[in-house]
Amino acid sequence: MMPFSGGIETFANATVVFSVLAAIGYAFSLSMPPSLRRSAIKTLAIGLLAVLAFEQDAPLLLAGALALSAASDAFSSQPNARMSVAGFTAAVGAFLAFGLLFFTYGAFGLLTSEPWRPALAAAMTAVTFAVLMWSWTRIGRRLRLPALAYALALLVMTLSALMTTPTIIAGTLLLLGSGAASLVARLPAPEPSPRHAVWPYAVWALRYAGHLAIALGAVL
Repeated sequence: MMPFSGGIETFANATVVFSVLAAIGYAFSLSMPPSLRRSAIKTLAIGLLAVLAFEQDAPLLLAGALALSAASDAFSSQPNARMSVAGFTAAVGAFLAFGLLFFTYGAFGLLTSEPWRPALAAAMTAVTFAVLMWSWTRIGRRLRLPALAYALALLVMTLSALMTTPTIIAGTLLLLGSGAASLVARLPAPEPSPRHAVWPYAVWALRYAGHLAIALGAVL
């Protein structure tokens, strides 16, 4: 069952299929040392979603936000401090671009149209600050400001998504979960544990699934 009309031979469906295959390929490469091939596969997974958004004549903000996310993956997958900073900046920019997209094209009246939307807004805000407070003393002082900026950008995006469809909201919640998992994975572990090796897979699965849900929710 393809998401768009036609078979796998159509451009839109083929783009989605290759994007999913790239995401799966990157998941299998997580246990391998960093390499240009691995970085390219990771970038391609979300980069193809940006191509899909552009090809489907979606708002340029959507294509731009997805492109920033793909750029973030490209930069952050390099073993270089400057590239990591560039990747972090691109990720925050992508969240803010998503937030602006949802705020611009969403319907403000939806926020109060159903009781679960304001309730979810309160819950997301509480969870975000609870995770920040819990991890604040556990992360290094140098990481506190970036962690705060990252969390606030994620929160802006998820709150703005409440003015859109349930599919897009689900996608932003997955990204929120990915951000939380990424933060937990960076905390120093008291002792080595096999479960610690699972975090990169969880972060990537949530991150990709979130972007896929947002992209399909916006173009279908």
